[in-house]
Amino acid sequence: MMEIPEFLYKYMFVNPEIKKLDPDYYKNLFIKKEIYFPTLKELNDPYDCHPSFSIDNCSDEYLNRVFLKRNRKNFSRHAFRRLESTVNHDKQYARRVMSENIKHFERNGMKNRVLSLSATPTSTAMWAHYSNNYKGFCLKFSTRCFGNYKDVFRRIVYSKLRPILTPQDLENPESPVVPDSAFIKSEEWAYEQEWRVFTSVKLFPNNKIGFPDGFLCGMIFGINMQPDEKELILRWVSESTYKNIEINKISLCPKSFDLIVIKN
Repeated sequence: MMEIPEFLYKYMFVNPEIKKLDPDYYKNLFIKKEIYFPTLKELNDPYDCHPSFSIDNCSDEYLNRVFLKRNRKNFSRHAFRRLESTVNHDKQYARRVMSENIKHFERNGMKNRVLSLSATPTSTAMWAHYSNNYKGFCLKFSTRCFGNYKDVFRRIVYSKLRPILTPQDLENPESPVVPDSAFIKSEEWAYEQEWRVFTSVKLFPNNKIGFPDGFLCGMIFGINMQPDEKELILRWVSESTYKNIEINKISLCPKSFDLIVIKN
């Protein structure tokens, strides 16, 4: 397992629509130490957390066999014989049950929220895509404050192939393939170097989640960020309880197409 980076980053920009809907959204990042966790529906990749399911290409006989094998230990001998009789008389019984399990899996997935972070603050594509062409800023977070709970952060694996859940995975609640499928994305997204934190909508119904002291440890301003927005953020930082927050800015490297972080 790859070691969790000491620092992770969140690219952001001051979105006028968000400011209109929630005037304190950005202020609360600093004053209340709250950050927004979007639902899975809000993610920008339609494949994200949507694995493929393989039951369409399986015969009814095969699905029934897998279903009975999986459930044998969950029923008494008498109850299992009744289930077996039902399956033998209704050839599509297991297919219907597994189809419902797929719907249940997808519904449960929609009840999760996710915070996406990056291992790098110097991605030209990330500054362009997620910080409105360098008009935004980048938050720097320290994973050290989580101590022994740093495993809440998981790295995204980038692949050419979409994760596929088999009938065995759907019938086995302990299968690692099911949760792992939420951390596999197309290799076209590899430039993001993403790490994730998942939580439940039920635990945090208002979309915003407080983070611990020491988590936010720095700020990097984009090249094209407006001076008044910089001043506003600096004021919020000064009004907050944060101490020793690094204030930096992004700069162009004179000899290459790299970005460098320098003192603001």
